[in-house]
Amino acid sequence: MKKFYLLLFVALIAITSNAQDKVVLRQTFIKVKPGNNYAEDLKTKFGEMAQKRIDAGYQLGWHLWEVVGNPQAPFTHIIVEPMMISQMEKVFFSF
Repeated sequence: MKKFYLLLFVALIAITSNAQDKVVLRQTFIKVKPGNNYAEDLKTKFGEMAQKRIDAGYQLGWHLWEVVGNPQAPFTHIIVEPMMISQMEKVFFSF
């Protein structure tokens, strides 16, 4: 009887853990010319758009990262947008 309950418990854990929605990261790489204040522009303009997408349920949040100390990098900023797979499907299949 103990083995039956153990097997049932393991099966329930496997089913519930498999049913959870996975988080994916959508990344956008941006290269800008040095000397301009693009980081602030990205924060304000992209931030407004991203907040609308968060409020509409298309993504979980957003992050803006600046690449420093690597002038050979093909990009200077990275925008990371975490979203659930179900939200990603909502974005790409809503057309």
